[in-house]
Amino acid sequence: MPRSPRLADNLEFQPLGDGYLVTEQGTEWAHFLNRTAMLIILQCDGVTTPEQIALNLQELHGLEAPPIGDVEEVLAQLEAQGVVRQDDDTDRAVSGTDNATMVREKAHA
Repeated sequence: MPRSPRLADNLEFQPLGDGYLVTEQGTEWAHFLNRTAMLIILQCDGVTTPEQIALNLQELHGLEAPPIGDVEEVLAQLEAQGVVRQDDDTDRAVSGTDNATMVREKAHA
């Protein structure tokens, strides 16, 4: 069963330069994310699989192939840092393709 990344609880995102500062409420923990990592994070809804995230990025950037290896690498780093966690996508009926529109809108904002 594919696993779908979900954001950790209590995170706050603040624009900073060409990326975002991610902090966890109640702690001194902070991490800087570049724009591409942020586009990946925006899709970490517990429904969208890494494969769907890669397809959305492929469409957004007009790539020849979905960057699944890059997406999996970023997700592994974010998981190790506690920013995302992996959830089984059982009992979820919402399609991750809705995120493609959201990602396009955020990328052009």
